[in-house]
Amino acid sequence: MALRDLSLSDWAHMGDEMARGECEAIVQALPHGATFNGLKAHAYCGREHRIARFRLGDGEEAADFVLVPGVEASVGFDGREFRPSEQQLESFARSAEEYCIDQSIREFVNAQTSAPRVVYVAAMLLEVEAREIRVEQVGPDDPAYGELCRQLQGKGPTRMEYAGGHLDGCYVIERNADGTCRVWCRRLTTSAEVETALAAQGMRLPTCDEWERACGAGATTLFRWGDDTPADFYPGEASAEDRQQLTAWALSGGRLPYSRPPAVWDIHERPNLFGLRIAMNPYHVDLVADGPRALGGDGGCNICGGAGFFLGWLPLATAFREPSAGSWSAPDANVADGYCRVRRVISIP
Repeated sequence: MALRDLSLSDWAHMGDEMARGECEAIVQALPHGATFNGLKAHAYCGREHRIARFRLGDGEEAADFVLVPGVEASVGFDGREFRPSEQQLESFARSAEEYCIDQSIREFVNAQTSAPRVVYVAAMLLEVEAREIRVEQVGPDDPAYGELCRQLQGKGPTRMEYAGGHLDGCYVIERNADGTCRVWCRRLTTSAEVETALAAQGMRLPTCDEWERACGAGATTLFRWGDDTPADFYPGEASAEDRQQLTAWALSGGRLPYSRPPAVWDIHERPNLFGLRIAMNPYHVDLVADGPRALGGDGGCNICGGAGFFLGWLPLATAFREPSAGSWSAPDANVADGYCRVRRVISIP
């Protein structure tokens, strides 16, 4: 059996000693210098899986990967089978009235998710956390450094993003409590350039089928955790109280104090069944090699547009398809704008 044909069934029935042997064989077959980092029992939303962990590189450049065993998998979602809660129905009804949506919630979900299909996904190593694209720290000798830091003068500890104007790229500026300033730049690049750079490393982007399989890990529900969503706050907020504090803080221009309360819902931020931190924030999307070329969010469109809470969570659905994603993540379109992330795949020979 080729290593790339290591199936989920084989993996589930394999003893730990044999599983370690398979993982060591994978490492030896790869030219990347990765190391096998052990097995870990893991549970997510009532299901269990044994995670095989790998590490590539060291220091700040170290990256963690996990084994996603091969399988013939059902991916996509039939929105007609969705069973929304009363709170979701009420939230969608308000959004439908405000935005003139003439579909039922099931019709809308069906239109915003990929079609059900059965695909074969070969075994692979997949990066645990997606990375920002071409993030470079900017030093004081760069003219942009002084110009951007001056925008934060007179403010306390804060962090802001800047894009546009005459500066090339998207910048992140952070002012510390002691008044010092740090600046990072996300240089403009295209998804085609990203793929070329990954190929030079012996890696690639996942396909849509691979990404959906890895995200849902066999879950048949709308989200990898089930069908439920919070009724009164968005992803990125810890609770309704947190949402109120954030709104007051923003309206005050940062003058009011803010302290994040304990999260009452964090299932989307926990590692999924395969141990991946994936589809956690609608503002951040993963680049993929085909289809809409970006999955895992909508760039924050629904939340920024003031859509209801259900529509704010919908972009984290495993099979979600952002209607306009192809227009801003085409191979020749600039993607390093703070939204797109890269989750690397190491194919197993």
